[in-house]
Amino acid sequence: MPSSKKSESYLINKKGEKVEPYKTKKHPKDYEIGGVYYPYPFTYTLTEQKILNSLENLDILNDILHLAPCDNCDKKDHLLDFEITEKPRKYFPYYVVQGYVNQSKESDAVFIVSTDMSKIYHYSWDGEMKP
Repeated sequence: MPSSKKSESYLINKKGEKVEPYKTKKHPKDYEIGGVYYPYPFTYTLTEQKILNSLENLDILNDILHLAPCDNCDKKDHLLDFEITEKPRKYFPYYVVQGYVNQSKESDAVFIVSTDMSKIYHYSWDGEMKP
């Protein structure tokens, strides 16, 4: 909340530019916040999309991370959706992939993936990495 009547509150993108909301969705993954929609902020190369698809196609991840999302709900409403939150750098040649459920970060769904996809690690909330 702005602390002054002269200030305003708005979202910015990674370039620091103000993002204008939409009244209706323009993309299936647009974010709904406060009754308006903001554009889906992620773009991927074919290789990056392949990494995300490989994780999303592992049904076992949903089974493990969501053993019981709720008693009377459809499992399809609680499926993990993955986004690359960090790309490889000179001294860390891995993608960091974050899992989300209904556009909310799932703290126990973080994976570290090598650029050639030969190594995939689960990054636990306690800082431990397991293959």
